[in-house]
Amino acid sequence: MKKDKTKNYHKFLMEELKSGELAAEYLTAAIEENSGQVFLMAVKNILEAKGICQASGLTQTELAEKLGISATVLSKISKNGVRQITVGTLDKIADALDMELIIKLKPKKAA
Repeated sequence: MKKDKTKNYHKFLMEELKSGELAAEYLTAAIEENSGQVFLMAVKNILEAKGICQASGLTQTELAEKLGISATVLSKISKNGVRQITVGTLDKIADALDMELIIKLKPKKAA
């Protein structure tokens, strides 16, 4: 039963991520988690939903190539999270996902 629920969720997610707006929100939420693994899973899901590739079976080197970045950079993201990603790298990833990178500042939350 659990496998069916997982398949249904994956199918639902793929349909939702076809929307550029929702895909952008999904990736933004993944960035806010500051987890390299969460970020890379979001990237793979978006690649799959947009029909760019079946990303789940890609090696790290193949994924890096699809994103226009080096495997070394992708490995660092995976291990260290997203706080250390340069704007240039994030722009390349956004471009590979058919997105536009827009940097927005907002006030910090009160403690």
